[in-house]
Amino acid sequence: MAIQIKYDSEFSFIFPKAYAKIENIRINIEDELFRIEIRYFATKEARQIDTSLGIGKEIIEVKFSDIGKIKNFDKNSIKTLCYNYIKTLDQFKGGVDLL
Repeated sequence: MAIQIKYDSEFSFIFPKAYAKIENIRINIEDELFRIEIRYFATKEARQIDTSLGIGKEIIEVKFSDIGKIKNFDKNSIKTLCYNYIKTLDQFKGGVDLL
């Protein structure tokens, strides 16, 4: 799962068809938080060639209560919940879902 978006890098480069992918999710049970690590790549092809070719990274912290009802704590269910959540954020609105 990934989202194709327009991405403005920290160095003011604009990538009109950047590839945003959840690379890691950490769960903090004590604070009831998900820490979602998103990596950005210039294109889908760049990510497939070499995962070190990223153009940016972001960590988004989300409370359990903000992400929706958690039915299963398996890896794919959590990733799908987080993916659906980030699609609601302004920087991902209008993005194209990619497999």
